[in-house]
Amino acid sequence: MPSRDVHVPVGLGTAFIASLYLSKDQKPEHQIYEAIGALFGGYWGSRLPDVFEPANNNPNHRAVAHSLAAGTTIAATAIEAATIWSKFFREKAERLAQQRQTMRSSEVKIMSEVPEILLRIAAGVGPGLIIAYMSHLALDVCTRKSLPLV
Repeated sequence: MPSRDVHVPVGLGTAFIASLYLSKDQKPEHQIYEAIGALFGGYWGSRLPDVFEPANNNPNHRAVAHSLAAGTTIAATAIEAATIWSKFFREKAERLAQQRQTMRSSEVKIMSEVPEILLRIAAGVGPGLIIAYMSHLALDVCTRKSLPLV
């Protein structure tokens, strides 16, 4: 049965790769920020099923959070949810970048860049979390216990 030692690296890897694909139309520096966010989301997404339903050395711990129903629901809504999430934060970051162009003081410009970077990082968190959660279920479905239907 995959453990945290397997779930986390796989979740991080899938989140990172997905972020590069989902941000392919962004500037390279923005892709890097989204990848950082995806790694943060990927860490937590890879752990969430076991946070909701801890194993505690019990292979029968899998219930709703580890179910095929949860996986199917997430898969059915994941692309749209990830797109909406990223678009929301990208638009807010872009507005800040445009506002910065009108500023005169270099100190104020630098200070206004921090929230923009944080928003670009946030754009990667949601998609990273979703894909890593799915990677957790994909790993668990390959075990002897597999996943419950509901």
